[in-house]
Amino acid sequence: MSVLFCLEKTLVRRVIVILTVAYSVRPQEKDGDMSLWINRCTLKVNWTIQTNPDGCFPSLYSVRLLKNNQEITTSGTTLTSYSFEGTDSESTYRVIVSPILECNNGSRPRGNSLDHSISAIPRSQQTFITKYISDDFTLQCPLNGSYTPFSVEWEHKIGIDSTIVRKFTTPEITLTDVSYKDSGKYVCTVGFYSCGGSGLRRKLTSSVSLNLNGPPYITMPQQRVVADPVDNLTLSLSLISFPAPFSLVLVRNQKNEIIHRSSVSFAPTEVTLSAFGRVVKLYGYSCRLNMPNITREWFGTNSIIVFNRLGNYSRSFIVEELSDRENFFVRFLKDNLLLVAIVGGSILAVSIVVIVTVICLDIRKKRKQKCMSLDNNRLPESAFADNCNQHIYARPFSFGNNRLNQDARELQSLKDHEKQIELEGRQCASMYSCAGFSLNEFQDDSIVYDNQFAPGYT
Repeated sequence: MSVLFCLEKTLVRRVIVILTVAYSVRPQEKDGDMSLWINRCTLKVNWTIQTNPDGCFPSLYSVRLLKNNQEITTSGTTLTSYSFEGTDSESTYRVIVSPILECNNGSRPRGNSLDHSISAIPRSQQTFITKYISDDFTLQCPLNGSYTPFSVEWEHKIGIDSTIVRKFTTPEITLTDVSYKDSGKYVCTVGFYSCGGSGLRRKLTSSVSLNLNGPPYITMPQQRVVADPVDNLTLSLSLISFPAPFSLVLVRNQKNEIIHRSSVSFAPTEVTLSAFGRVVKLYGYSCRLNMPNITREWFGTNSIIVFNRLGNYSRSFIVEELSDRENFFVRFLKDNLLLVAIVGGSILAVSIVVIVTVICLDIRKKRKQKCMSLDNNRLPESAFADNCNQHIYARPFSFGNNRLNQDARELQSLKDHEKQIELEGRQCASMYSCAGFSLNEFQDDSIVYDNQFAPGYT
């Protein structure tokens, strides 16, 4: 019995001890709040103190500032803010704010103190923020510590491949009426001087990741389809949506009448988005929208409407009747006028070159045929050469007043063959003119040679 009593007494003591400890670590009520930050080389402090329910309220605040746990200044103020200029970039600062209360009974007790510390050593810090479509806000480079900046450079990266789409050189970035193309990561690089007189030049890089929530956004351009009544239409949809899209999809015609209602299954996929002149890949959703048995009320401009819990978005598409293909081709020519002009000009230029080439070849062919016809009508080459030689060299010579005596038969032969000689000379001239000689070189029938150096010719 004594053993059991001792055990029970011991257990009771343990329970009492546990309950006492649990009560002692219960968090006390919050007496106030204090925030510290450093702007360049200046430490700034704000605080709030709760009013004492016993009728006491703060009338004065005692502010103690410690640097690396060594007190450097103490001051009193009635304000709820404090600043200290002259921090350095290698220390840690501690601020203790003690309120002096003024009670209804005339006493002035000291309230509970607020105690916070902050490091002045410059360091980068990645920040993640979430905003909504169409919001306006400002981004600041999340670089903590005490420093004096001399340059700030920003790069806006977006998409799966972290494509750089924009650059800034301002200390802050102000964004207005934001859309999904403004989302992504904003990387900032700050060049700065260290505070505290060291004058060191350094650079640190930090970033702000911006997530945007809002209605869906269909990334594909306007689609145009050609169909007949009772045809089945199928369109591919790709969109960005945070949060995820609903399965409901509506189609309205140009009279704003709902002509189709469908429940689709959106699958996560990669989609493309045009952002500031670049095409980037983002995570999104896609589906195929099947619309069977269309009627004539579909022809014209219609709207596809998609939804999520933050709103909806619509994208138009055009349905044209198949019999209107003439209009389709005319519209194609109008929409691609520059392309048609380039292709037509190229065809015209090629045609001109071909025509000129054919004409030149035809002229050359005719000249060649003319030369060949002359060659076919002349005597054999040996006889023709002899006749040419006779014609050129067997002409009578004159030596001034002394004319040579010639045989009567030879003179008669020369007279009979005068016409034949003339024809042979023309044939000879024609042959050589094809080779580049002039016709005048062979028309020597009227030439009289006066050779003073051959008086003995017989």
